[in-house]
Amino acid sequence: MISKHLFSDLMKEDLKRRIWPAALSILGCFFAMPVYCLLMTGIWFERLGSGLTTLEDIRLSFYTNVLGFGNIPVLLLIIALALVNGLQGMGYLLSRVQSDLYGSIPVKRTVLFGAGYLNGILLFAAPYSIMHITCVLIGASRGILTENSLAFGFINLLVQVLAYTAIYTVVVLSAILTGHIVVAMAGTLVLLGIGPFGILMDYAYKTTFFLTCSDEQASEHWTTLFSSPVATLIGLSAEVLELNGSGYLSRKFWILTAVMLAATLLLALACFLLIRIRPAEAAGNAMAFSPTRPVIKAAVMVPAAMAFGIFFYYIGRSSRGWLVFGIVMGILLCQALAEVIFEFDLKAAVKHPKSFGVGVVLSCFVIGIYVFDLLGYDRYIPDPGSVSYAALSGYGLQDGITYLEEEPGSYGYMDNTAYRLEHMRLTCIGDVNTLAGAGVEFARARRRGELMSGDEDRSYASLTICWTKKNGRKVCRQYSGIDLCDAEIFDAYDRIYQTREYKDGVYPCLSLTPDRMDLAVVQTSLEERPLVLSDREKQELLKVYNGELLKQDARGIRDSFPCARIRTECYWKPGENKNRGFDPEGDGSYTTGDLFVFPEFEQTAAFLRDHGVDVAQKADPQRVSRIQVNWFEGEEWQTAEYRAPEDSDKISEILAHSIPQEFYGMNSALQPMNGGGNYNIDVEYGNPGGADNDWTWMSGYQSYAFLPGEVPDFVGDEIK
Repeated sequence: MISKHLFSDLMKEDLKRRIWPAALSILGCFFAMPVYCLLMTGIWFERLGSGLTTLEDIRLSFYTNVLGFGNIPVLLLIIALALVNGLQGMGYLLSRVQSDLYGSIPVKRTVLFGAGYLNGILLFAAPYSIMHITCVLIGASRGILTENSLAFGFINLLVQVLAYTAIYTVVVLSAILTGHIVVAMAGTLVLLGIGPFGILMDYAYKTTFFLTCSDEQASEHWTTLFSSPVATLIGLSAEVLELNGSGYLSRKFWILTAVMLAATLLLALACFLLIRIRPAEAAGNAMAFSPTRPVIKAAVMVPAAMAFGIFFYYIGRSSRGWLVFGIVMGILLCQALAEVIFEFDLKAAVKHPKSFGVGVVLSCFVIGIYVFDLLGYDRYIPDPGSVSYAALSGYGLQDGITYLEEEPGSYGYMDNTAYRLEHMRLTCIGDVNTLAGAGVEFARARRRGELMSGDEDRSYASLTICWTKKNGRKVCRQYSGIDLCDAEIFDAYDRIYQTREYKDGVYPCLSLTPDRMDLAVVQTSLEERPLVLSDREKQELLKVYNGELLKQDARGIRDSFPCARIRTECYWKPGENKNRGFDPEGDGSYTTGDLFVFPEFEQTAAFLRDHGVDVAQKADPQRVSRIQVNWFEGEEWQTAEYRAPEDSDKISEILAHSIPQEFYGMNSALQPMNGGGNYNIDVEYGNPGGADNDWTWMSGYQSYAFLPGEVPDFVGDEIK
């Protein structure tokens, strides 16, 4: 008769052989929690005494970095203890002597396994819970513990124990599948790392061989978070650190937790099912189950072939020959290493040719998907009926606009592509797909090895297009070689440009308010000066400018260049810019908007004239001391230089046919390349006849460009 206390007795006996892992766990939790807590609180309160932080910030940091997933020592401890406790606790499965001993005990093997499995969890959960409570008491004694941090800290405790259990269960599964400690360690690395490594290879091959792969989407591998419990643990930590206590726990946090809980239960169930059928004589062998050998070898062979292939591909400077060489080397090395480990015999390197052949075919097929685009990645364009909205951004389309980060307390600037893809909601999917279709045709020609056969004076656009489908899935592609000078393609872009959805995603000034215009500075070809405006005048300027901007079509930005730019700025308020590394009490400012004025903006030009700025004026030749015109030809720069006063006439003619570079290149993707963009004009202002501190006049250096087709004849002749 089996005693009802049998299971607890088995756990007690099992703990007797786990003295050193228990001591290691207690010591690790002690240093990762109470010691770390005392160290950090000491630093925080020193900063509080110096006025470098606030009590509220300390409370948030205590929750995030001590009780939460921001505690990096705890994260490292979770991974280390899961590996140690898993391999040491299941060591009896990997030793023939211990396996025979445990097999002789008149107890079901699932009961023995269950006692050891549960002990491995308690070895971390018990000391960590005690140390967590100790940190709570320390926080309460220092006045930095809140009700929220207590409640959510307890939830973090449970989730951290769950994360440990998930990693620990993977280690246990590896021990069950193998029969030798070295193979079990290698198997653990494979089970924990093959998912993230496979996703890394997917990213490397996509960005290398798919011609329309968008970095924005390729780098957002959300599946990485679910590819391994270690990756999920890191994802949870990143989420908590990003929130920094402001939201405590997010929807993403709960999703990751739910997935990890489900995966842990499935892994534990697999462990209990496999332990029942695990052969007793498996201890000492490389693999406990013979049928798993070819499966594991093939699963490892594919990423190994991909890794060696891409490595040698780049070593050989994008050579397909080196790619094939790397693939062959990866397959052969994986075959030899796997068989030697399985058989513990060097002569086994050439055994089992059938599984080797399967691995070769599978590796070549997977790599062929990327190299030859077998699944049509570059050809795919979503059906308009399946798309909710789209967004696009491109180099040479409305360049030079400043995008302010919208996160509270942050005054940095966003990349224009990231901003536009986030804020644009286009519903004219047919026109968007017309642009994408041109990009697909160019990619198809490149894959066939054909060069672009277009007018060399035309400018070809590179566009990033992102479709959001009705099921919530995002599809992003990055196209190049789009000829926006083509009539059909330009008409499609023109219809897109005239939509309010496009302009809302490109021009932040459409949502700009007078309270974000503490300062307005006008830059023309002649001068740069501040505008002194009342709140009513600011409102009037925005109304006039935005009205003309909304009426503008793509022909307006193709056939003309801006003649002025109004830069709006907002002063930092005390304490506002703490995240930017500046003095919180400083009187600096940050850019909130860029209003580029085009010649057809007559009402805006009239408003500026009423305030003393003539946008039609050109730079004053009398204030220029030297102009240097540069032209890159062959492998070196060709230069022509003009100095005042001996070259005053030429300086005047150059200025009459040129504009500031930032005005010229704003919409370069829509305009021909002949003329202006091929020359670089450095204008040096000596400011003769005016005060050196008169900041309304241009001073120093400024870069200009010739207008298309308006390069003076003498410039071309003198450069040649």
